[in-house]
Amino acid sequence: MKGRPFLAVVLAVVLLTFSLGLGGWWLVWQRGPLQLAHHALAIPRAARFVPAQAPLSLYLLSDGEQPVAYARAVAPGRQRRSAGEAIARLRDGAFAAAGLDYHDELARWLAPGIALVLFEDPAAELAGSTGGLPAGGWLLALASRDDDGARHFLQRFWQTRSLAGTDLQVSNYRGMGLISGRGALLGSRSMPLATALVDDDLVLIASGRGVLERALDVSQIPELNQASQPGLQQQLDRLGEGAALLVARPQALEQWLGWPLPVAPGQRPTQLLASLRPEGRSLVLHGHLQLPAPPRAIGAEPISTEPNSTEPISTEPIRAEPATTESTSPATTTQTTDSASVVPAPDGPVVLPPADPAQQQQLLDGLRGQLSSLLLLQNPAAQLQQPLVQPLLQRALASSGIAGPFQAAASSGGSAELASGGDEPTRTAGKKRQLPGPQRLAAGDQRPATGEQSTPGPLPSLVVQRAEGPLLLATGPQGWQLGTASDQPAPERLQRDLAAAGLIEAPLQRGDRSLQVWTRLEVSSQRRPQAGGGETLQATLAAWRQADGPLAWWGRNLAVLDEPAGGRGREQLRAALVALDRDEAPLQWALTGVPARELLRLWQPWQLLSALAGGGLDGAVQGMAVALEPEGSTLHVQARLRFEG
Repeated sequence: MKGRPFLAVVLAVVLLTFSLGLGGWWLVWQRGPLQLAHHALAIPRAARFVPAQAPLSLYLLSDGEQPVAYARAVAPGRQRRSAGEAIARLRDGAFAAAGLDYHDELARWLAPGIALVLFEDPAAELAGSTGGLPAGGWLLALASRDDDGARHFLQRFWQTRSLAGTDLQVSNYRGMGLISGRGALLGSRSMPLATALVDDDLVLIASGRGVLERALDVSQIPELNQASQPGLQQQLDRLGEGAALLVARPQALEQWLGWPLPVAPGQRPTQLLASLRPEGRSLVLHGHLQLPAPPRAIGAEPISTEPNSTEPISTEPIRAEPATTESTSPATTTQTTDSASVVPAPDGPVVLPPADPAQQQQLLDGLRGQLSSLLLLQNPAAQLQQPLVQPLLQRALASSGIAGPFQAAASSGGSAELASGGDEPTRTAGKKRQLPGPQRLAAGDQRPATGEQSTPGPLPSLVVQRAEGPLLLATGPQGWQLGTASDQPAPERLQRDLAAAGLIEAPLQRGDRSLQVWTRLEVSSQRRPQAGGGETLQATLAAWRQADGPLAWWGRNLAVLDEPAGGRGREQLRAALVALDRDEAPLQWALTGVPARELLRLWQPWQLLSALAGGGLDGAVQGMAVALEPEGSTLHVQARLRFEG
């Protein structure tokens, strides 16, 4: 009987310990920095003050400290301090650009829920006076932890600037008190600012009184603000979780996000809705690009996410420019009579078929050598005719060094011109001009050639333009590799264009491998000791092809054939594609650290972020992956940026 009280005490202690542990875990999960990756997306409160037609809106579902704490928590031990400092510099620089000092003015009261909105000014745009800046100004919405924090901030904010010589104007608009003036700290650049306090815990800071009044106007008319867009919550449910929400319209996609869009109104998307979510040491973008409704849709109402849009919708279908049989330029023969799948349907744009994961796996298993990038495409010939896919596809091809002809080939109308460099012929108005300079790889040369040291020649661009099945493009220190179905395209379809480029086809037996090679005869002026000098004729290798069962492999450097399958970099790139979880996406692209950093340095948003952070952002980037996939009336965009760890 004495044992029962003892067991009861032990059981009570165990239950108490378990409860304390469970409660501590719940507090860490709910309030810890890792919770930043698990915010359920909902319509932000600040969206009520954002016009439905605003070019760009960015909502952060955190305060100023959570991203810094998260970066420190997931970074390796030796890099936690530097990771946190990099995010802190970016945060401080972003607020400083709006004339705010984070540590002195915001840190004590700022709550989760920060919004930045760019406004548009139609009059200024028509006058051509934007100068690349948001002519309509900007709005910053800051949530407060309590009523006193927001009120005290505004008092100190204007008191400090008044002491700096700012003339303040206090007025009442729609029942709210507005304060405006040229707000600047001592020694800082003066800029016009206006503020308002909503419900005692939401501070609105705008780049001028007019911008703030417009925000208050749309908040009173549901049809005009972003929070009342039909179906917005359903779209957020599709995105799932995120630490930030981005809403971008065509103007911002072009000017601020660097995505060139089609000129025809009927081909332009209506908006991009995307979430940003940290996942360990990666940053994930998950978004949907809303496509225009198909023209002349029968029996259905057009789908639109713009309740008040005044943009005209084209009634003409997207049509590809037919190729003429007389043309011999690679850039003008993108479409042939046997490429029916490239021609759009009469009632809308081309719909790309999903990729076959089994075929993609076969292509990935056949790769050799060290790799720095992988590009998987389904029917690239059709993708080059997609106005919305072209920009990303051309960028991916350009990063592989083979994108010269594609701008002309993908454009509608006008004369095509082969624009690639190196030793390729250039065609203008039917004339052929041979560019000087010998090829760097001789036939049989086993030395590796980097992308800068060798020109790709016309063959890879021709293969991409003609292939209608799966295609893999890989690049590395030994140049490019292409994997395709054995008949996509058949070599006979390329022969006329390759011959026009001065390339001669020949068989080559290399060990137990039977290859097709394309060479160019060149005259060398090297002296021959026996003959006392003179000129010699030399054949240089331009490309090779090997048939391997249902697949065909193409390349530039013969040395890659001696490399074992599964070289360094391949598994890293494959893991990046697997992490995207878009096996059937017609476009999948992965890069290792160096090419990813080089690509980001050319991207305008990344340049802006680096400037705000004072530099040092791209050094930690270790890889990137992107996928595009049509989903009904949207184009699904998935991207992952992996950081050092």
